[in-house]
Amino acid sequence: MELEQLLDLRLQRRRDLRFQQADAGPAVAGRPHAAARWTVLDPLSRHSFRLGFVEHWLLTRADGRRTIGQLVQRLRSELPTVSMSDSQLLSVAHTLYRNGLLWNQAAASDPPRRGNRLHAWLSSMVVWQIRGLQPDGWLSRLAPHTNSLFSAAAVRFWLWAAGLTAALVLLDFHRLAVQSFSLSWLLHPAAGGTILLVLVATRAAHELGHALVCKRFGIRCPDIGLFLILGAPCVYCDVSESWQLPHRWQRAAVAAAGMYVELVVATLAAWLWLVTVEGPVHTLALQTMLVCSVSTLVINANPLMRFDGYYILADWLDEVNLRAKADALAGAQLRRWVLGPWPQGQTAGEATPRRRFLVAFSLAGWLYRAVLSVTIASVLVALYSGWNLSWVGRILAAAILVSWWGVPAVKLMRDLVQHARQSGRRWRLGLCAAGIVVAVALVPIPHRRFGSGWLQPREARGVYASATGQLVASSVADGQQVAAGEVLFQLHSDSLSTRHLRYQQSAEVAEIRLAAATRRRDMHDQEVDLVRAANELAEARSWATSAEEDLQRLTLCAPIAGQLVAMPAAESPGVHPVGFAMEDRVSTLGHPCQGATWCDRSQRGRWVRQGDMLACICSQDSLAVIPLNESQLAAIAAGTRVRLRLNESRRVVLDAQVRTVAQIDELASPWQPTPSGAAAGSLGAAAIPRFAAVIDLPPDLNGLPGTTVEAVFVAQPTTLVHTLGSWLSANLRLLAD
Repeated sequence: MELEQLLDLRLQRRRDLRFQQADAGPAVAGRPHAAARWTVLDPLSRHSFRLGFVEHWLLTRADGRRTIGQLVQRLRSELPTVSMSDSQLLSVAHTLYRNGLLWNQAAASDPPRRGNRLHAWLSSMVVWQIRGLQPDGWLSRLAPHTNSLFSAAAVRFWLWAAGLTAALVLLDFHRLAVQSFSLSWLLHPAAGGTILLVLVATRAAHELGHALVCKRFGIRCPDIGLFLILGAPCVYCDVSESWQLPHRWQRAAVAAAGMYVELVVATLAAWLWLVTVEGPVHTLALQTMLVCSVSTLVINANPLMRFDGYYILADWLDEVNLRAKADALAGAQLRRWVLGPWPQGQTAGEATPRRRFLVAFSLAGWLYRAVLSVTIASVLVALYSGWNLSWVGRILAAAILVSWWGVPAVKLMRDLVQHARQSGRRWRLGLCAAGIVVAVALVPIPHRRFGSGWLQPREARGVYASATGQLVASSVADGQQVAAGEVLFQLHSDSLSTRHLRYQQSAEVAEIRLAAATRRRDMHDQEVDLVRAANELAEARSWATSAEEDLQRLTLCAPIAGQLVAMPAAESPGVHPVGFAMEDRVSTLGHPCQGATWCDRSQRGRWVRQGDMLACICSQDSLAVIPLNESQLAAIAAGTRVRLRLNESRRVVLDAQVRTVAQIDELASPWQPTPSGAAAGSLGAAAIPRFAAVIDLPPDLNGLPGTTVEAVFVAQPTTLVHTLGSWLSANLRLLAD
């Protein structure tokens, strides 16, 4: 409905509304009415609204016998000091009408607008409400026994304990960061059930805190139930009747009670996390600590969303309908930028510093919600993909983006078109729209992609045990430069030595037999089958040669020239020949040294399995290998500029370039990190990168193989349309696997 259409409407106040006068605002010279404040409760929707003097005046005098235009004229005559313009007064009446506080008898049966139905349907896709118990009775019995939690002394103690605990957690920040960013506490299949229980339990404690503080002030709590937000259960508690509290600090205490309870729970969970080791209890404590702290800081305490922090800020500023007023001022400022200055007689109605703050507050709120919606959509797609329910995640992500972006954008465009038509400045709106389209379609935006990988030599050849044997000598040290063919390790195997000796003796016997047969033929003219004897000799020599080659393979040499990097020795004693008694193995081999390599003298006498890698010969030149996911693979190619940083030295390598993009299987090396079974299982095989960017490094880098490398790729600039299209195609493909 347009504002001008309100002038001839005879709107009437609903008779079931309940009013409560609140704290007076700051007095204004010559305008005593500006300090009056009221709170009104809608008993049908259970929503409460803060009203100033003008809003209260219009609402209480709307009896259905006068039009809104007549009420505005009467307001001008009775209160000439009101500085609000006619359009602002109409906007106030429209807000009251839109929120259901005013109604039109003549159009009571009109169906809701299509846009409102669409927005309501999209909202219902995200949030479902299940009403539950009436907790007022047991809350009345429980509230008197909560002094240990909500008394002034208890609040001071828990705030002090939370600060001390936060300091102790920061001292162990490295462990917290490693466990948090690994995401195993969230994505591991075994953690899925516990994280759901933690979410439900902490949200229940949060809402119970609101209800208990509300009850301690003598206000009833009529309803407690369950919200299903994106399919996740969330307990809610109706404390809408806290509007009856006359003082701002009381309403602020009710709003802050939930965050305070979560702070207490997070403190207890942090202590449990500090004193436990890896295990189910440790993971549960980490989940509780992160959920309570993140939900408090990012959601509840954030004034940019309509949660606890928003109502605390509104009470502190003593601002009536903070979000609505801020959005109205921001919309007016946007219309001024797009369509030109306000017509004569229209003013902002606010002091300049306060108006600027409210405009900035509105813009910050919209920016925050935009970033949050994209983040939530991305997390939903990734989370449901790990559960093999990609289509569910994409549907929910699409509903969030359309509800949080599409519907408000349509409303904004409709408002701009309406004002442009009224002011006769359609050309300015068209010019602005054309500029936005050109900027979105043609202006390139710098594109950065981030990744991490590892260092490995350009050429690396492993030194493997070609047969099972006992390590008897190692003639090199870890990090030593070796030449091609240089002897590195000497193994010994009794079975191979015995086999070689047996075949060598068999060859000697066959040779003697052939010589004897030859003498009988030559000296005694006997008929002798020399061919058979010669074949037996050849076969015996072949077996002896094969046994000698197997014995020679126990001498391990360097395949190429380079730097030797010794591999860690296996923790188990390895495989031993059949026939060794267990007590002989232990007494002969001993136990392996923790952290030792195969070059250490302590490893001599240990058995090495066939195929074990004892060392690696690395070339002097190094390269960085950065795994790429699907979205990065589309933007990164040979020649892409990249900036690298080595974690061990924080050294930045400028102006490096991607030499090629290859399959990770072709670059397999002992320094390639192997994803854990939990991570691989939770992310799925499709999420494991199969390609990597290969980057040549300067010879003087001296980076150790296996060093973690952080990379920032400077990809080709892309337009906003292309970036948005790529994101949508990657995350919202409903028919993708």
